[in-house]
This record gives sequence, C-alpha cells and structure tokens, in this order.
Amino acid sequence: MALNPHTGQVLALVGGRSYGVSQLNHAVAKRPTGSIFKPFVYASAFATAAEGTILPGQTKLFSPLTILKDEQATYGAGTEYEYTPKNFENEYFGQVTAREALQHSLNNATISLASMVGFDRVAELAREAGVKSARGTPAMAIGAYDATPLEMAGAYTVFANGGMRLEPWMLASVRTTTGDVITDYSPDSKQILDPRVAYLTVSLMENVIDHGTGAVVRARGFLAPAAGKTGTSHDAWFAGFTSNLLCIVWWATMITPM
Repeated sequence: MALNPHTGQVLALVGGRSYGVSQLNHAVAKRPTGSIFKPFVYASAFATAAEGTILPGQTKLFSPLTILKDEQATYGAGTEYEYTPKNFENEYFGQVTAREALQHSLNNATISLASMVGFDRVAELAREAGVKSARGTPAMAIGAYDATPLEMAGAYTVFANGGMRLEPWMLASVRTTTGDVITDYSPDSKQILDPRVAYLTVSLMENVIDHGTGAVVRARGFLAPAAGKTGTSHDAWFAGFTSNLLCIVWWATMITPM
C-alpha cells in the first residue's frame, strides 16, 4: 500500500493477487512485522539523547557511532520466558556501530540496544506510532508482534513527516448528489517524536537503502533520495519512503528471519 506521508491519504491499496482466488484483504491482516519494526528501537535511543540521558554502559549520548554488542545472548535465563535470539544465518560481528547494526539488520545488536533504552520505552513509542500490539519484551525489538500493512504505513509517517504521526485515511468527504457537504473528514495527527530524532532515524534508514539490506533498490537504478527498512518474519516486508510517497509491501514467502 502507498500513501502521502504528509497528509496520510491512501493513494493505493492492493489486498491480494486475485480476488477470485482469495477474498482476504492482506493490507488489513495482522502478522509479525519482522525487522521493519527495528527503526523504532533506534528512534527510542535517539530520543534519550535528545533528553540528555546517557544509556547504561555508555559514556556519551547515543549517536550513529555508538558501539553495540552483536553477540548471542540469552534473556530471561532460567525462566519459562528464556529467549536466545539469533542473527540471520547465525552470523555475529562483535562490536558494531549503531549505523552498521541497522544497515545490516543485526538482531542481537538491536535487542542489546533496546535493553539499554528499556523494552517498555520502545514498546510505548511503537504503540503511540500505531503498532498497538507491541509489548516490552526482547523479541519485540525485532518485530515479533503483529500489525497490518495499513498500521505500519501509519506508523512510518512518524519518520517520513518529521516526527508527526498521521492516521491513514481513504475518505475525504461525504456529499449529496448536488454536491452539498454532509461530512468532511480531517486526518488525526499527533507529534510523536522530536523532529531531530526523526531526522537522525531517517538518516540511518537512508543508509539501509544506500549500503545495507535495501541496497538492491540502488542496484536496480532508483537514484532519488529515499529511506527504508527490509524485514522478514515467516514472510517478507519492505517499508520505504521518498519525500512524497510512503510504501509498505508485504508478501508471503518462506525465508529465514532477519
């Protein structure tokens, strides 16, 4: 689905390949968001820097050059909630910058950052942006909770619109046959992030497109300024935007999570 990131107007919505084969509208069907959730972790970290708060274990405010640990770790050890996440292809890079961690979509580095920020704080930001199912757990940081493509489009307006969230909308007005207005609808909006935080998070997502897991966009000849994030759970996602268009894509596949 595609929308105008500055108005929230839905410009296109495709719910499936063939209505004759399946009447399920996938654009409003919930599924784990995978790694397109990760920018909310980094935005939460930038928000702490904007407040002047130094994260635990760090000596400076969070920045794209903050060093994160990309190594396998266990959360909730010895409990029924024990969780040991893995990276894509079980590959680990040790110490990496935050920019590199998002660029390569490193699960363990991202969860490590979320633990420093506070899982509950990350979840709170995500819920304010529109990912209502998010809860403060380690798995949340890599997109374990469900959302629809429509909800994720609304959530990403936070990044594409300087921290302002716009509710996606399809209906602008209801009028009589003679053109008289019965009801006009105006989109709901709310400032979720400091514009500086949105700007810095978008900078990381631009790097994803230019040099990271989304670089195929450049390889295929798309040269306009853009930002985005790839994501997979059991299926595949892509979230991306330019200055005037925001697009969320989900498609069914069977590939390893990243």
